Amino acid sequence: MIGQRRLARAAVELGAVAALALPLWTLWRQTGDPLAYLAPDVPPGQGAYVASKAAGLALVVLLWLQTVSAGLRGTPPGRALAAAVGPHERNGLLVAALALAHPLLFVEAVSLRSGELVLAPLLPRLTDYYHAMLTLGLTAAMAILVAAGTGLQRRRHPARLAVLLHRLAPAAFAAAWLHGWTIGSETRTPPFRELYVLLALSAAVVWARRLARSIRG
Repeated sequence: MIGQRRLARAAVELGAVAALALPLWTLWRQTGDPLAYLAPDVPPGQGAYVASKAAGLALVVLLWLQTVSAGLRGTPPGRALAAAVGPHERNGLLVAALALAHPLLFVEAVSLRSGELVLAPLLPRLTDYYHAMLTLGLTAAMAILVAAGTGLQRRRHPARLAVLLHRLAPAAFAAAWLHGWTIGSETRTPPFRELYVLLALSAAVVWARRLARSIRG
C-alpha cells in the first residue's frame, strides 16, 4: 500500500511538472532563447513582454492545480495531489504573485515601447473585443488576489465571508482561462492547446462532481 501511494505521488508530481513545462516550452519555441532578450539590440520592452507571457502561462497551470486540488479535497486523488504539489497556502501566494506579475510586466513592456508610463492596460474597458478580454484578465487577477488573501485570513480568523470569498478561485480560473484562450497565442499552439483544453475540462468535471456531492449532502 505504501509503495502504491509513493508511485501515485510520483506520477502526480511528474504530471504537474509536465503541465508546467509544456507551456514554457511552447513559449520558448515561439520566442527563442530567453537570454537573447537581454541583448542591447533587442527592441525596448520585448523582454518584459515575453516575461509577462511566461508568468501568465505558469499562472494558469498553477491556478488549475490549486483549483483541482481544492475540488478533490478529502478524496484519494486529492490527497495524492496535495502531497505532490505541497502546501495549498504557499502555492496560493505564488499564484497571487504571478497574478500581479503578469499584468505589471505587460504594462512595463508597453511603457518601454512607447517611452512613457502607460497605465491604460490596467483600466477596465469594454469598447472592443481585445480590451474586453484584457478587462476579463484584470478581473481574474483581482479575484485571485481576493481568494488568496481570504484564504490566509480564513486560516487565522475563520469567518463565513472569508470562506465565501475564497471560493472565488474556480471562477477566477475560468476567467483567467478564457482570457488566455481568447487573446493568447501560445494557448492555441499545439501541443499546449490540447493541454489547455484539458485543464478546463478536468476542472469543470472536478467541480461539477463536488457541487453534486454538496447538493446530495
